[in-house]
Amino acid sequence: MDKGASIQKPDLVAARNGMVQIRYNVQSVTVGEGDDQRDEYQYQYIEVNPNSTRKQIIDALIRAKYDVNDEFGLLALPYADPEYVAYRDFIADCKTIADEVLGVL
Repeated sequence: MDKGASIQKPDLVAARNGMVQIRYNVQSVTVGEGDDQRDEYQYQYIEVNPNSTRKQIIDALIRAKYDVNDEFGLLALPYADPEYVAYRDFIADCKTIADEVLGVL
């Protein structure tokens, strides 16, 4: 997964070199020390084709975190396993992000 930073809160979606950059997991942090301290927003992002479908956006978000083998390993875990629960929560977040992105495009 790629990471970015900005002094302004980033928009969810931005056009970049013919692609759509989707920014998520945005967090406000303080960086630097002493007089050089400043607030900035750090985020993760992916880039997708502007004509991407909901499924393609969800898949891109998942692949930014898990490769196929890792995902198969998670799917083999018991339903109540904390790792599997975290994976399911992540998938739900990916679906929410995809819906928000499609609402903006």
